[in-house]
Amino acid sequence: MILKRVLMGAALTGLLVITVIISLKEGNVKSKQIDVVKTSFRKIEQFPDPTEINTAGKWYLLHHISSPLIEYSHKTSSFKPLIASSWEISDSVYIFHVNPNAKFNDGSQIMAADVGQSIKRILVKKKSTHFPLWKHVEGCDHLENMDQNCSGLTWSNDEATVTIKLKTKSDSFLLQISSPEGGIWSGEDINTNCELVPKKFSGPYSLENLKTNSNKEFILNRNNESLLQTEFPNSPKKILVKSMERSEIETAVAKGDADIFIGDFIPYDPILKN
Repeated sequence: MILKRVLMGAALTGLLVITVIISLKEGNVKSKQIDVVKTSFRKIEQFPDPTEINTAGKWYLLHHISSPLIEYSHKTSSFKPLIASSWEISDSVYIFHVNPNAKFNDGSQIMAADVGQSIKRILVKKKSTHFPLWKHVEGCDHLENMDQNCSGLTWSNDEATVTIKLKTKSDSFLLQISSPEGGIWSGEDINTNCELVPKKFSGPYSLENLKTNSNKEFILNRNNESLLQTEFPNSPKKILVKSMERSEIETAVAKGDADIFIGDFIPYDPILKN
């Protein structure tokens, strides 16, 4: 029975807890307010860099605390607005219009400059795990720090637009922009050397502590400013994410210290066999 619960948790890899509420809604089951959800993933002791997502746990955490310009809808098999209220595509030029209602968890407005700086960081870091954006944005190959600019990435706070010009049109570009790798951060939280120490969060949750606390937990608090949260008023108020070794997982589930395990799929993994 314990093993089945672990497997069920692993099957939920990378999904938002909010998705559970979506499923209830679609199944015509009345949802109710959940105060706290306890999840767990393989050991991560500090805030993970969005350009180096190499485990399901990092993907899960970043998906909760940052939101991208657009999101992919599995209902319609197409992209829909999120922090960007709309966008236009002309050949290889993409113009995103920043939603004036998009805010960070402290209530401050998300500006075009925040979006531009978040994308520029990917171009400077040159480390994204899933899509090498720096190879596709025109004239941006030379970027080495956040003080430099390039012709393929521009923005205007006055017009609330961000323009990205690719060398050639790429559908994979939209996939990255809609993933946690493309999550939006405050430009104030990114320094010249590309270090990101977030104090503001654009996602449906904010991160209370950047390192695990004495209980080996990250604490996520509901971000009521999030555009996503307006759709799901009964989403959990708090998520406790316990970081643990794989050998601790079964014990945690049995004791009720974890409701969901966010795990990577590893064929023939001894902890999931039989």
